[in-house]
Amino acid sequence: MTEPQALATGDLRDTPLGGLLYSIHTRRLTGSLVIAETAERRHCVAFQDGSPNKARLVDPIDLVGEILIEASCLTPEQLTESLEYSQQLGLFFGESAMMLGHTDSEAINQALIVQTARRVARLFALYEGAYGFYQEDFLASFGGDDNPVVDPLAIIAAGVRSSYDDARLTLLVKGLQDRPLIASVPPETIARFRFEQPEAGVVTALAQAQTLQDLLRTAGQPPQIVHAVVHCLHMTGLLVHEPGQGETAAPQQHAQQYQTPPAARPSQQSPRPPTSRRPSQCGPASSTPTSARATWPRSGPRSRASSPA
Repeated sequence: MTEPQALATGDLRDTPLGGLLYSIHTRRLTGSLVIAETAERRHCVAFQDGSPNKARLVDPIDLVGEILIEASCLTPEQLTESLEYSQQLGLFFGESAMMLGHTDSEAINQALIVQTARRVARLFALYEGAYGFYQEDFLASFGGDDNPVVDPLAIIAAGVRSSYDDARLTLLVKGLQDRPLIASVPPETIARFRFEQPEAGVVTALAQAQTLQDLLRTAGQPPQIVHAVVHCLHMTGLLVHEPGQGETAAPQQHAQQYQTPPAARPSQQSPRPPTSRRPSQCGPASSTPTSARATWPRSGPRSRASSPA
């Protein structure tokens, strides 16, 4: 069988995960993002039309049953019974829980959304690691066929909020210090980020052009919150740099660096797709040098494909 080839490769040191998610989203790509934390620890996120719908991490975490218990949609006793039933009949956990009458499809779908969102957000804790995006769906046999998609903007905000400390954020927004900034964000876009109230206040303050230093004074929020919102808006192209004296405005100029990931370092190695269905094989079994420049396809969404055997 022909080895699948990555459509794009790079390293999270050069392209933060939030920018990578946004790039996939704007291109409406369908396929799999493989991230190699180390040679032994590889994670995979599946996308449908640019939005994540499955995520498999090396460590089993954020399980559907646990999320249902957390939401008071299942009891621990029902969880145990559903697990035993699924093992006996070879069913997915959600199928067995519904067949036993313990929950319904709406609760299962909501749990799957929470699961995918939490797992992808956890990957924001990785500040470096080789990645490769493939048009194949390597998680086709992992979970159901019709998992609901998750809005990547909400994941970006959650991942930055939970995983980036202010030292990291200060470094990421360092290049924005001296330029007046302004955000023209439609209410429906703000809703997609699911910003918390203090974060939404920073967006409101950005309705008036001001430098980052001024924003830190006028927003009335801790620097970490201000920097987090600025970073989210910057990487998604929603932050406009007002021109300095004698300069011409160039909206979206800085966001473009996130939309086309830079070439990988010459010595970097790109992750290969999984070669077995063992939990540890969520990423490359071996690796090869990357191409000279990371590229993305110009066409629209691609059809899903089966994972290689």
